[in-house]
Amino acid sequence: MKALIIATTLLLLQSCSPPNKGQFDFVFKFGVGGKNELNTFDNTFTKDLVMDPPQKLALKLTAEEKQTIYNKLQEIDFSQMAEEELPCSGAQPHSTCKLVVNMNGHQKTVAWSGSDNPADSTCVKLAGLQQLIISIIFNRDEYKHAKPIRGGYL
Repeated sequence: MKALIIATTLLLLQSCSPPNKGQFDFVFKFGVGGKNELNTFDNTFTKDLVMDPPQKLALKLTAEEKQTIYNKLQEIDFSQMAEEELPCSGAQPHSTCKLVVNMNGHQKTVAWSGSDNPADSTCVKLAGLQQLIISIIFNRDEYKHAKPIRGGYL
């Protein structure tokens, strides 16, 4: 009986923990045209400066930040989402997002446009994920010390 309890506990802990180092990475593109990019494979963030060339920054997420994103992916059941582009917004210009996740050797891609369709539960989930990742990026010193954006999109 003890062995069963221990085995069950280990399985539960394993399902809530991110994969081993190097087994969970992703590329998240967002913004108008998806020109901003967080890439955890090469630990970079590319910032769209609109009127200036994009700026590529060294940005390595902490283990805690990756854990938070991993937990959110599990919470919204990301692995079960359709891989087709989801139209979540009709506003122009709209933000396009694409998330490519590599977890334990399996790759999953989900793309969506905007995030303001409260009638679609998938769009609401993706909006929460989008806000989480963007807030992590924007709160990093690397981002705060990057060149400011010049101009805007109409």
